[in-house]
Formats: sequence, structure tokens, C-alpha cells
Amino acid sequence: MEITAMTPSGMAGESVSVVVTNNGNTKPEGTVTMSQKFTYTDATAPTITGVSPSDGTVISEYEDSLSVSVPISVTFSEDVDTASGSLTVSVESTPDSGTQESGAVAGTVSGSGNTITFTPNAPYRSGRMYTVNISGVKDTAAAGNTLESGRTFSFTISSPEKVDRYLVKEGDTLPIIASRPEVYDNEKLWPRLAEANQDDYDFDRRRLYPGRQWLWVPRGSAWGD
Repeated sequence: MEITAMTPSGMAGESVSVVVTNNGNTKPEGTVTMSQKFTYTDATAPTITGVSPSDGTVISEYEDSLSVSVPISVTFSEDVDTASGSLTVSVESTPDSGTQESGAVAGTVSGSGNTITFTPNAPYRSGRMYTVNISGVKDTAAAGNTLESGRTFSFTISSPEKVDRYLVKEGDTLPIIASRPEVYDNEKLWPRLAEANQDDYDFDRRRLYPGRQWLWVPRGSAWGD
């Protein structure tokens, strides 16, 4: 006589005991019983199903060139341990920006369920390309299956058109104005603004008038460009 046990279906983390009894056995040994315990484990690694912004996105619409909001998130095929693995962001100036910048972007990684997000400590700015790298993320299974292959994706915040005149905003100083991508993208050039506007009767570099004061923004070979 032969008894065959088939593995029952179940979910990872569950255990099932199966007992098979043959009550119709007429042989001398009588009833035959077989007992088997099955434990299910998740051996499937998570995969990345979506990223935001999508790779190669160019962002050209924003209200403030020094403070651009771009939510960064990565979505997986299953729930993941958001504290595992690595999600990093780096920045590099675009060719048309006024200053060269490169390096890591400081921020906080968080998330829940199947999504991980990155929040920068300081706002993104235009004239920059940001690159996101993610690797080593594990799912929430007891086995802690690890993402088999990482992902890299990038997005660019395009530079605004350069201006010849600038309307002072609340909180502005000459270094802040000079650092704006539409002005010079370089705060060290603020003395140029002071020199170009010093003949205006109401100009005082220590006191600017938001919303009603325009400043000349000089450019060209005469200014060392």
C-alpha cells in the first residue's frame, strides 16, 4: 500500500500539519497513518515597479528657481523594510548653469508598505541634474529577501531664462539675488549688482524694497563674462 501526500497551498509564514489516515486497510497491521508538517517561506525577492520622477524627466515649470518641489519615491512589487538598503541622491550642475556644483544631497529616507521616499534637507534648485541610486532593499518576509538588482534614475530641473532686471522679493539680499539661476547662479557675484545699481537714488545694498524695487543685472565682456 502507498500513501502520497501533496503539499497544500499556503501563505509565507504559515505552518500547516496534515494527517492522512487509511481506515479501510484490511491487512493485519491495521490502520495506516502518516503525518507531515509543512512550513511556507517567501523566497521571492522584491522588484522595483515604479520610480518618480521617471528617468529622464525634465522639469521646466516652477515658481521659485531656488526652491523646486520634486517628490522622489520608489515603488516595489511587495511591502519592504524601509530601513533596509540604501537610497541616495546626488546633484550635478547642468552645462548652462552659472556655477559648478556636484556631490551628495542630504536628506531623509522614509516610507511605508511598498513605497520608499526621499525628502531633501534643502529645496532642489534649477539648473541641476539629480541622480537617485537605490540598492539592497529587503522585503518584510522572515527570510529578508533582497532586491536582486538596484536602480539608478535621474531628473533635471532646467535653468530659467536669464534676466536683465530683477524685482526684489521678500527676504532677498544681494548675495541671495546673485545666487538665483535667472540672475548669476553665483552668490559671489553680488558686488556686480551693487556696482551696477549704485547710481539709483533709492539704492542701498543694506536695505532693499521687496515688490517695488528693480535692480539692473549687468552682463557681458565688460563685466568679465
